[in-house]
Amino acid sequence: HESKGIREIAREILKNLSHTISRFKENLIGVESHVQKVTSLLNLERTQDVRMIGIWGMGGIGKTTIVRTVFDQIFNEFEGSCYLDNVREVSKTLGLNSLEEKLLSDTLMEKSANLHNNTSMLFARLRHKRVLVVLDDVNELEHLDRLAGGHDWFGAGSRIIITTRDRQLLSSHQIDDVYEVGFLGTDVALKLFSKFAFKEGFPKDKFEKLAHKAVRYARGLPLALKVLGNFLHGRDIDDWENALDRLEEIPEDKILEKLKLSFDALNDMEKKIFLDVACFFKGKKKEYVIRKLDGFGQQAKDAVRDLIQKSLITVTTDDRLQMHNLLQEMGWYIVRHPHPNNPEKHSRLWLPEEISYVLTENVGTKDIECIHVDYSEPESVKISSKAFTNMENLRLLKIHNASIEQIPASIPRNLQWLDLHKYQARILPANFQGEKLVGLKLSHSHIEHLRGLEKAKLNNLKFINLSYSKKLLKTPDFSNIPNLEKLDLSNCKSLEEVHASLGNLKKLVYLNLAHCVKLKTLPSSIHFKLLKTFVLWDCVKLENFPEVAGEMECLSDLHLEGTAIKELPPSISNISGLVLINLSKCKNLKSLPNSICDFKCLQTLILSDCSQLEKLPENLGQVISLEELLVDGTAITQPPLSITCLTKLNALSFSRCKRPKSLSSLFSGNLESSVSSISGKLSLPKLGFSSSKQKKGSLPPARPSLSGLCSLKKLDLSSSDLLEEISADLGSLSSLEELDLSRNNFVKFPAKISELPRLKILKLESCNSLVSLPDLPKCIAVLDADDCQSLKSLANLSEKHAFLWKVSFHNCFKLFKNEENRNASDKLLHSLLQGQAAVDSRFSILFPGREVPEWFSYQKMGRSVTIPLTTNWHENVTGIAVSIVFECLVPKSKIGVTFKLISRDHEEFTANITQTATKLEENYESAHVWIGYVSFHLFQLLFPKFQSDDWAKIDGCLTIKTMEEAWIKPRGCGIRLVYKEDVKETSQYMETHPGVDQELKILEEAEESIDVLTFGVNQLNWSVDPIEEEGNQIQSLRSSTTFKVQKTLSFDY
Repeated sequence: HESKGIREIAREILKNLSHTISRFKENLIGVESHVQKVTSLLNLERTQDVRMIGIWGMGGIGKTTIVRTVFDQIFNEFEGSCYLDNVREVSKTLGLNSLEEKLLSDTLMEKSANLHNNTSMLFARLRHKRVLVVLDDVNELEHLDRLAGGHDWFGAGSRIIITTRDRQLLSSHQIDDVYEVGFLGTDVALKLFSKFAFKEGFPKDKFEKLAHKAVRYARGLPLALKVLGNFLHGRDIDDWENALDRLEEIPEDKILEKLKLSFDALNDMEKKIFLDVACFFKGKKKEYVIRKLDGFGQQAKDAVRDLIQKSLITVTTDDRLQMHNLLQEMGWYIVRHPHPNNPEKHSRLWLPEEISYVLTENVGTKDIECIHVDYSEPESVKISSKAFTNMENLRLLKIHNASIEQIPASIPRNLQWLDLHKYQARILPANFQGEKLVGLKLSHSHIEHLRGLEKAKLNNLKFINLSYSKKLLKTPDFSNIPNLEKLDLSNCKSLEEVHASLGNLKKLVYLNLAHCVKLKTLPSSIHFKLLKTFVLWDCVKLENFPEVAGEMECLSDLHLEGTAIKELPPSISNISGLVLINLSKCKNLKSLPNSICDFKCLQTLILSDCSQLEKLPENLGQVISLEELLVDGTAITQPPLSITCLTKLNALSFSRCKRPKSLSSLFSGNLESSVSSISGKLSLPKLGFSSSKQKKGSLPPARPSLSGLCSLKKLDLSSSDLLEEISADLGSLSSLEELDLSRNNFVKFPAKISELPRLKILKLESCNSLVSLPDLPKCIAVLDADDCQSLKSLANLSEKHAFLWKVSFHNCFKLFKNEENRNASDKLLHSLLQGQAAVDSRFSILFPGREVPEWFSYQKMGRSVTIPLTTNWHENVTGIAVSIVFECLVPKSKIGVTFKLISRDHEEFTANITQTATKLEENYESAHVWIGYVSFHLFQLLFPKFQSDDWAKIDGCLTIKTMEEAWIKPRGCGIRLVYKEDVKETSQYMETHPGVDQELKILEEAEESIDVLTFGVNQLNWSVDPIEEEGNQIQSLRSSTTFKVQKTLSFDY
């Protein structure tokens, strides 16, 4: 069937979007045979088994390369997959919880934000999915117990691959097969070595004997062959002979000593940075590392580049620095080996106990270059007053998650980075020395002022972070910090003023003052030529934005939301590269300067809840780049005429904008009159209408038209006092996907709405004057017409609306008084059943009524009903439909239904579903009927502990019962098991309705397939946000569809 094929395509696209193909495809010499053997052990043909495979071998033997290649070749054969890289190291630095979250996020396609505190329930979902999981470099049994506890954790056909150096670890777990990775044979080893030493697959003539000798010393170890080959590349014969003579002196089993040969050949800067990465920066963003090494200037960038070329470090696809574990161990060995029991003689300290010893016992020496620690638990660290006296070469000091009462006055002169999280002192030492200081970070500190900086020579200081220093009163004079690039003062709750010299920092790139709730003033003028980020949100006492004294073309986003700013200066146009301006919740903002219309790149203008803002600039239509305009909650009475020129606008909100009652509409239905009214004022794009000048007063006050907004996807005009009739040119919005007209007083709806080819969501809540609804678009998915108490008629919603899944008519009593409309609800039920049941989906209908529809085979007055279950009842069931008749006394209450399954052994299993209801009047008419359908696929997910075979044991009965809530009065309920013969196949349904646009059919099928792939276990919240980009449909659906896990399944969107 075509619909099934589309769902399969959607699965394929979604799985491919989930993975970035690895970089291991280069130089895969000698790997293919290993890959074939591992794949054979996986036995992928046996789809009913769960298999765990171990790959065992020494460090550097190629385990990661093999498993990554296998993963890349087969991951798309599974419903979900996850590759957990470097488990040993990540578990130490980020903890096992982070690995659990990644495992669940990747395999279940859940957003990480939805995973907290739900891991046990989410792991239960894996039992229903065929997944591929790789745990790379496991070294503790706890890793396996927490991440792959047993075969029963995963669905039939799942495959788990574990790599480790510890064979005993695999023996202690439920491993089905172990593959031992041995050394490369001579021929393959020579080919791999030559690839790096000669950049081709064979040795050069004069080097053939030496190449064989080098391969013999590397013992067929891929990592050693690669590093040694890179080391010898480009060297002459004498260098080769000298290097190989040194290798000959090293015992055969001392692999770290052999690898160290390549380290010894590095220059001093390369050695420093190699050891820094090994000890501190493995897995960190490349940009972050370069920033930390900024004191070395261009040398640091060059050294990182050279280390990558020599295969000593690598860069991941997300731009993080990595190195092989064996090379990292070599780095540790180099730092610690000469004096393993004397940390004061180590060049780098990262172990908490050693750092505490050195700082408290005053035993530091000139050998120490870096101290870098992040305590896993909060620690109180007392630093000796003379702790740094002898550490004259200390260049990096980072201590996180520790309460440091005071730092000594004698800071080493070579210090480049000072990073003390939770610094307890109120001030810095008066004679603070920082000639070479590049970065200063004292976040979450108790610092009150920084006078100590004002006397220091800080020409090298580029980065200052004092965020969350809640006692900081004011900033220092920045005159002696001319090269400052990043300044973070966010959440400094006591900060009242910023020194005027801030405005003169020509090299500033990043400035964050968010949540400085006492900040009242900024420098009177600013000229940040290089500034890219400027954040001022929630500076609730900030009344004035400074004059922009010169061109600031680098700044793209300006965040001023929640400030007390009254106006923007005309010079704001000097920030010519702005893409986003956010002024939401600026309660005192009264006007915008006309110069805002000069922006050429502005895409988003947010003015939400600027309650004193009465109008927009007349020439706003000149900002032809504008894509999003939000003015909801303002005092604006009407948009400017020129708004029709915003042809790229895709989101527009005038919600809660109160207008004079004399105006019938915010928008005109006549594009020609709008164009005529603004002709001559603007240079307009050609709109296809001729215009002539009108004498003053010859036309009534013009209103803008919607017709020019050809890109508009989301339009919100809720609570805007729209009267009489909605603008007829709504039908011209060919890109519109979501329309919200709730809480308005119009009487008629334009018939042309049926011509909107993409409209999915229509919200008409509390439109009390609306009498009738015309035909709706074929692609409509959600219709919310709650509290439309005058609504009497609507067009047929049954046959042609193939994608409709949610319909709500709370309090629409007049609509269902006549017999024809009561029959319409039955037709709607069967239509939704045909359209949604075949795609493993759900639907919800809510309307006034006092009886459960006759279609429900089991009905009963009261709050519960039971249906008997026969043997193998579940085999042909497509879903379960329920109906509740109820009265609701409290607004936005939840109608709750509990499912109770009873097995032959009288075991009981329960799960819940909910639907929001608005307040209904306490009278005879107040009863409502809710009909909900959930596919059997979703129903199974409500019971995560069930295996597929367990359903055969449930042959007692199924009971539904409304939840006992004081504000819900149940009157009756019904249930029906829906079988395959009750439902037409979706493909057949589509074939009988060829008018449905093919593109939309594919789009909606893809969305439903994604629902199938990403449902939550015990609750599903379906988002119906519009799709952002046609060209990236699946990715947009993934980002716009949110799924939250709780204890119920919700029909709200």
